[in-house]
Amino acid sequence: MKRSLKVQFMVMVFMAVALMVSVAFAQNESLETYISINPLFVDGKLVEDNVVYVDSVYLEGTVASDTGIVSLRWRSDRGGGGNVQLLIGKFGETNLNGKWRIPKVPLAMGANTITIEAKSVNGKLFSKQVTIYRR
Repeated sequence: MKRSLKVQFMVMVFMAVALMVSVAFAQNESLETYISINPLFVDGKLVEDNVVYVDSVYLEGTVASDTGIVSLRWRSDRGGGGNVQLLIGKFGETNLNGKWRIPKVPLAMGANTITIEAKSVNGKLFSKQVTIYRR
């Protein structure tokens, strides 16, 4: 009886350690690539509520990646999309700390959800969204 409790205890310890390692590994994977979108400015003025009265906007932000990215694209839920210009850094570069921009994102009336998507060197996709309301 004592031996079976010892075996059960060892199995539980092993499972707990395996769980902690998998959680730590998952957290590291999620930090592999990070995308940020800067606050929205129109005509030099900060648009805090993301409500605009123009038919297109300029978006910019940063991307950081431990492994490197091979592509950076944007798309709108209202149609449109394309490649994002990487201003600082190079595609495929490990430990990328880059700056990106989209010079003209067309907006339809109402809510427009814009997604920035990075594909890492190892094929994983990472994305960030912003919703802009055109009136």
